[in-house]
Amino acid sequence: MPRVVTYSMLLLSAAGTVASLIFLVVGFDADVELKLRVTKMLFAIMFVVGIPTNLLVEKLAPNLRDRLLWKGVFRGCPRWMRVGLRIFLVSVFLAGLALTIRRHFGGIFITLAGFYSISFCITYSFLHARPERSDKSIPI
Repeated sequence: MPRVVTYSMLLLSAAGTVASLIFLVVGFDADVELKLRVTKMLFAIMFVVGIPTNLLVEKLAPNLRDRLLWKGVFRGCPRWMRVGLRIFLVSVFLAGLALTIRRHFGGIFITLAGFYSISFCITYSFLHARPERSDKSIPI
């Protein structure tokens, strides 16, 4: 995948994460029409980012079993990013569950922020990964 596409996916993922979290905080007082428009926009960007992210996962970890997939996919990320992502995903799950139980619209934005953060880490890992014990390089 060309570097221009990969860097644009990285920027879209970062922007989607920030936009989801900002609209979660700011959007509590917004009207329903604005929430629906923002949600549609974030879902559309999610598919634009999500399909190439799946292609990057296949290139990063082509022959790994399911239990080794996360290790192979995030091998280009620094340790602090992997630990931070795990903590963030647990908090996203718990906050999304709490907001869903209360029937609040914010659970959707928290879930989108979790998706975008995973996509950001996978794209970052693809840009910085080194091949493991192999002469094959990761095609960029």
